[in-house]
Amino acid sequence: MKYRSVFMGLGKILAFSAVFYVFPVIVVLIYKEYAALPGFLIAAGTALFLGVGCSFLARGANKIRHREALVIVGLCWLLVSLIGAIPFCVGKYLPTYADAFFETVSGFTTTGASVLTDFDLPKCIHFWRAFTHWLGGMGILVFMLAVLPTRGGDGFQLMKFESPGPQVGKLVSRIRFTASILYLLYFALTAVEFLFLFLGGVPAYDSVILSMSTAGTGGFTSTASSVLAYNSTYVDIVLTVFMLLFSVNFSLYYFALIGNVKSVLKDEELRFYLIFIAACILAVTIDNTIRFAQYNGNFFTALHYTSFAVISTSSTTGFVLADYAQWSSFSQCTILLVMIVGSMAGSTGGGLKASRVLILLKSCKKNTATLLRPNAVYTVKMNGKPLARETVADVKNFFLVAFLIGIVSCLLLSFDPVADLTTALTSFLTCFNNVGPGLGSVVGPTGSFAPLTGVSKIILSVVMLIGRLEIFPVFLLLLPKTWEKRY
Repeated sequence: MKYRSVFMGLGKILAFSAVFYVFPVIVVLIYKEYAALPGFLIAAGTALFLGVGCSFLARGANKIRHREALVIVGLCWLLVSLIGAIPFCVGKYLPTYADAFFETVSGFTTTGASVLTDFDLPKCIHFWRAFTHWLGGMGILVFMLAVLPTRGGDGFQLMKFESPGPQVGKLVSRIRFTASILYLLYFALTAVEFLFLFLGGVPAYDSVILSMSTAGTGGFTSTASSVLAYNSTYVDIVLTVFMLLFSVNFSLYYFALIGNVKSVLKDEELRFYLIFIAACILAVTIDNTIRFAQYNGNFFTALHYTSFAVISTSSTTGFVLADYAQWSSFSQCTILLVMIVGSMAGSTGGGLKASRVLILLKSCKKNTATLLRPNAVYTVKMNGKPLARETVADVKNFFLVAFLIGIVSCLLLSFDPVADLTTALTSFLTCFNNVGPGLGSVVGPTGSFAPLTGVSKIILSVVMLIGRLEIFPVFLLLLPKTWEKRY
């Protein structure tokens, strides 16, 4: 481990993160909410101080290598979240630092699980919650790479461990341009959604909050009743469409813009994802039409609420339009399945990713065929190209490690006095997959994570970070071998 390289990376990120607090400060000045100002100034000052301090310790640093990149990514997300919790504590908007840390991690990881019970907060605080979604959606480091220059392969090493999915590639030869393209697409889609909401009668402030939460697939809103507060079919449709758009691999938008539509149409992950979502929507809609009395047997009413719930869950946005904890066991199990699979790789959504599920299914098919014809040679392909054995093995390892983390987390959460089996299991699943609401009376669509103990909130905060960074950058921070000076 070359510690100076780690300090170099952390110094740049932390110093740059001080800029994040300029935006909520602007909201403070607009709405004259001066009581919240010290919290943001202290957070910005802390980020700048630590950033300068790390940069001082990084004098003479060398190029960032594989191991250093892993450590930088894991530590930066942890430190940015620790600092981002300061405004909640200074203003006493949340009772404990554990609550503030949970809320901030939930924001940056775009989970959307909340401990808030009183939503009567300053507009700048709600803005900060939604803004953490927007920053974390595409990635804090990707944002930094789009703005700041990097040396050699440093940028790609950092981006590789922050970006979701089994494979990370460059859209163009230079990683800075790749990051810039991604964020330009991200900003453009966010702006278009804002216009649709604003022109549909949603107030400007609320349109900003909803757009940032949708873009980051986070789900924070400024009201306790989430999307129900707007009571608008138009708003529901706009949010449904954009939740789906943000759950698609952003590389496909780039290919479409440069005229390479054929690559988009032939993308196997996109076809698998859309077919999977459509099948789940149809199955749950039929079930709700027949078995859920509140929809009065109306197929289109059931379709309205079901499509919103399924897409909100698959994109891991977590907006709530219906209390699906009241649906049948079949519909709830389908929602859990959608929660686990999640969105596409390269999107702002969470979950295990459709590409991983597809690779795993292809691998199972190959193994079955090998049993029938032991001497035949089969390869796992995606989009007509064979995948490296290492990629397939990494996918299998990911599922195995995720399963083990789930078992340990559920066991630890079961010690919480308010956590029954449903609460323990679904709180892990929703936090690991960065979805937001779980099932049951405590963490369900109409509930809150506030009743959980501080220890449970810390555990789930770590789970959210592990899920967002896809296990290994956080996991390796706990291994002593990672910190050895010799490489």
